[in-house]
Amino acid sequence: MRLKSREINDFNKIVDVLERCNVLRIAFRGNDYPYIVPVSFGIKKNGNDILLYFHGAKEGNKIEQIQKCPNVCIDGDIFYKAKISCRGNENCHKYNGVKRLS
Repeated sequence: MRLKSREINDFNKIVDVLERCNVLRIAFRGNDYPYIVPVSFGIKKNGNDILLYFHGAKEGNKIEQIQKCPNVCIDGDIFYKAKISCRGNENCHKYNGVKRLS
């Protein structure tokens, strides 16, 4: 993140943002190009870990990509109303994370 002062590191705040996201996007390494897909999801706190459950079939491109390389980037955001100012969009919360799927 470019502005460290806006980075969210608090576990409970991260969970709060994720719980308010309607959709997450998962980015995979892909074959020739990166592959990103929006997914419906569920969230569960497990101690100091966050478990994300994604809707999807047991076969297909997402599963093939996970089997090839389980390292992914997860992106989610909440937009309230677009209001651009000289300081950027102040009505947006965003989550980006890099994880290994298991």
